[in-house]
Amino acid sequence: MITPPPPILLLPEEILVAIAAAGQDNNRHILEWNSGNGFNVEWTLSHVCRQIRAAVIDAATLWTIVDTELCRRGWLEILGLYLERSRGCDLSATFRCNADRSMPRTWLQLALMLMRLLPQLSRLFRLLPHLPRLSRLTLIGSTPTSLHMLFSVFLNLAAMPNLQQLEIVLDSVDPQHQSRVILDAFCTTPPKLASLRTKGFIPYHPRQTLMASLTNLEVWRDEGLGSLPADWFEELVSGCPLGRVSVPSTWLSPTGHGRIRIPTLKSLHISCRGREDGTDWLDSLPYFDAPALTDVTLDHTHGAQICALFDPGNLPNVPFPALTSLSFLHHRCTCSEGWRGTNLSPPLNLFPALSSISLINQCFTADVVRAMFNPASPRWSGLTNVTLVPRDAIEDVFSALEDAVHSNLERGQTLPKVTLSPALFDRQFWTENKVDVELFGPMDVIFESFPFNSCT
Repeated sequence: MITPPPPILLLPEEILVAIAAAGQDNNRHILEWNSGNGFNVEWTLSHVCRQIRAAVIDAATLWTIVDTELCRRGWLEILGLYLERSRGCDLSATFRCNADRSMPRTWLQLALMLMRLLPQLSRLFRLLPHLPRLSRLTLIGSTPTSLHMLFSVFLNLAAMPNLQQLEIVLDSVDPQHQSRVILDAFCTTPPKLASLRTKGFIPYHPRQTLMASLTNLEVWRDEGLGSLPADWFEELVSGCPLGRVSVPSTWLSPTGHGRIRIPTLKSLHISCRGREDGTDWLDSLPYFDAPALTDVTLDHTHGAQICALFDPGNLPNVPFPALTSLSFLHHRCTCSEGWRGTNLSPPLNLFPALSSISLINQCFTADVVRAMFNPASPRWSGLTNVTLVPRDAIEDVFSALEDAVHSNLERGQTLPKVTLSPALFDRQFWTENKVDVELFGPMDVIFESFPFNSCT
């Protein structure tokens, strides 16, 4: 009796390739800035059987995501296979230099680290003929020294005319020292470079040619890093046509020079992670003079601070006339006390075009809802969507929404569209009272609100 082949082998080759490509897309979100030990779909499928191997190897686009860790056995041979099988397609490349994660503290330690890394880096120069194919480049070092050594291979960014995204990551930060990485090694800039993302270090002295065409800037920090000179950020972004910025609030220090004007800025993410009170974003938002700004995400916020933001006295003479969306995020808030106010007035003088508010894992969400839709509060007439995703006190939030629905019905009014977490969405109450509700899509909000996943 002949055993029939597995159903997957009966699929056309293009379907097999589509399955592999879908696995790559999901895997890419999970492994962003990770250790490089992840599951590579294309590599694994090419070792299943002859039929699948032939289909996968023949699909050049499956071999365009290169993730190489120097010093790992066989890394150069595997890199060569990816370069060969991608057959001239544009590449997205990640190079990791994982030297000793402790900072070298003596000349002897530094010399030993260089002796281990230099032979590997010299082999990486074989990549140079393929530089014009790079559309995205990620450099990850475990120490500032190893990161600068990676820079030595890619000094001439002009040799990468198709490079659009550059990411530089210091994967391990010594909490006893401010880790500063000098970016002026890049003496030229690719004509298409639009996105620069850094993580884990203080980026110092990037050349203006590197920044001149940027539309996306994301600077991520770790708790061990200190503050910066007051004019650092202003010097960094001066002259950039930025449309999207993500920056820690502790690195923004309004000075006597006034607000920084970025007329092209449309999306702003301010993070306060690492600050216990999370209050400094209230001082950071006025730092920006951005008349085209439409979307602001404030990270590590608390319920009381949301109400403080809507107080005109906290942001004197700082209107954002085009702002339509405000998102407030938290990750692991343990608040035991919160704001117990009675009403919130729509901040028309600050955000006259505001139409959407999101509260994600936000403490005291129920209090904010009650204050916004209290019958005694002025009507939020411009608000068309409210997103509520509480982590705790689910029933309290539902009760606040019930009260808001009933009070609006009594006045002949309706709530704006409400986007809810699954725990709040699955209620018969919404249908019975004809409330316009939508199920919260976590992946959409996560990848929009956390810019470190936005450029995959």
